[in-house]
Amino acid sequence: MEKKRNSIILSVFGVVFVVMLILLLNANSKNNELERTVQAQTATINELKNGTERRIDEIRALFKNKQFKELYSVTAELSQNHPGSKEANEAEGYVSQAQAEEAAILAKQKAEAQRQKELAERSSVDKARSIIRVSRVFTDNPNSAGGVDFHVIWQNTTVKTIKYIVFTVVPYNSVNDAVMCTIRHESEYRGQVTGPIAPGQWYGKNYQWECAWYNNTIVRAELKQIDIQYMDGTTEQLSGQDVKYVQY
Repeated sequence: MEKKRNSIILSVFGVVFVVMLILLLNANSKNNELERTVQAQTATINELKNGTERRIDEIRALFKNKQFKELYSVTAELSQNHPGSKEANEAEGYVSQAQAEEAAILAKQKAEAQRQKELAERSSVDKARSIIRVSRVFTDNPNSAGGVDFHVIWQNTTVKTIKYIVFTVVPYNSVNDAVMCTIRHESEYRGQVTGPIAPGQWYGKNYQWECAWYNNTIVRAELKQIDIQYMDGTTEQLSGQDVKYVQY
């Protein structure tokens, strides 16, 4: 009997202990939650009391260090939390100055990019014109069979003697459409000149490619490409913008 009574007492103490432990843990959890709430409220109060000053100090430093992206972000937060405050107004002033500086930097970058582009183009023009000058490209009126001659008047502007030169040209009608030869059924024509053509020499005044095309609608021709082979074995090829640069 004594043994059974002791067992019951121990069981009761065990239950009591568990209940007290649960209560203690629950109280501790509530304390932790309360502590977090107090911390959050303290942070809110601190933000309300000191946030504007802290933020404006941060914004001043960001502006001084030209960290404009971060400045915009902090200013937006300050204006949202403290709209109309003197600190928010001051921050907006820094934003305006930062935007003006960024606009000036962008304009300067664009101007420099344009300058570099013009320098590169100028260099390309000078290089192309140091190879050849084409003063005129033109066609004759179609003959009775529709055959059209074309002419290129040009100068060798290099210091090297030209062995062969080939002018690739395309004919156009009066409404500026490229047209084809009705016999060859091709538009492009490659007119070759066999040298030697000395440095500085002009060529083409009394030379033409006869019946380069047969098409009585042809009124003009455009130069598309120039291929040059020099007596020393070197070559040059001009196309695209370079062909336009050398026509002056």
